[in-house]
Amino acid sequence: MEAFRPSSQDTAETPCPSCGAPIRTASIGRRRRVQCPKCRAVVELRAPGKPAPSLAPIEAAATGELWDPAAKIAALEARVAALEAAAKAGAGALPLEIIIQRPERKWKWLAHSDRHDDETVPTNIAEVFLQNLRNYDGQTITIQIAKNDPHVVARAMALKAVFDRADWTVFGPGEVTPRHSDAGLFLAIGSLPLPPAAAAVYFAMTTSGFTLESFLDPKLGDDETVLIVG
Repeated sequence: MEAFRPSSQDTAETPCPSCGAPIRTASIGRRRRVQCPKCRAVVELRAPGKPAPSLAPIEAAATGELWDPAAKIAALEARVAALEAAAKAGAGALPLEIIIQRPERKWKWLAHSDRHDDETVPTNIAEVFLQNLRNYDGQTITIQIAKNDPHVVARAMALKAVFDRADWTVFGPGEVTPRHSDAGLFLAIGSLPLPPAAAAVYFAMTTSGFTLESFLDPKLGDDETVLIVG
């Protein structure tokens, strides 16, 4: 049998992609690899009309690296994450959110004594009363005096000073017609249940040793609290 020899019609020249030297090959209907006679590079050829393969696998093989699309995507995602982190770091610290928490309520207790009836509030009693009032800071109270008596006025002003130190809003003292002639401290409210300020005053004063009587006054509003000094 006569050996097959390709004719000139069955051969073609393809330039080497590395050095440009012509490579004569037989016409092929499928791709094949040949070696360039000049630079000895391995060239992959395709049949005419077919697109040339990507050089990325060949380049990766030449450098010893494997072409891994998933790895490329992961690398890009890591880079984006690094850029976002850098952007956040460069933006500067955000303003700190200021959270003011009320300290735990602490109570002090005093038994009643004759000193609670003085026209001035003794220092030790005033400090206990102040501590107990501060458990309810921000409340509002009206102080009134039952009669225009120097002793009563001085006592009302002394009590007002403690309320002021406890950050309460205080109106008065103002003079009113006495409900009765008895001396003492009276808490007037407009309705039940007790308004928050009334409950706070009652508890803060009684725990501090003051004797306090309470009564309903229909002329007062539902949220009004009046401390009457008699």
